Amino acid sequence: MNDMENVRRAVAAWTDYRNEHAKEVNWQFTTNDARTKLKSIYPVYHFENK
Repeated sequence: MNDMENVRRAVAAWTDYRNEHAKEVNWQFTTNDARTKLKSIYPVYHFENK
């Protein structure tokens, strides 16, 4: 077996393991809440209608 085959098998095994043991993400706030809370780090764009 060559090195590339070993790498592919290792990656496939790791991927299968991670997919089987995945954890859910429990978001604690909505997108709108995040935008409000984090507004200081995001720029605001104003567009003129002509």
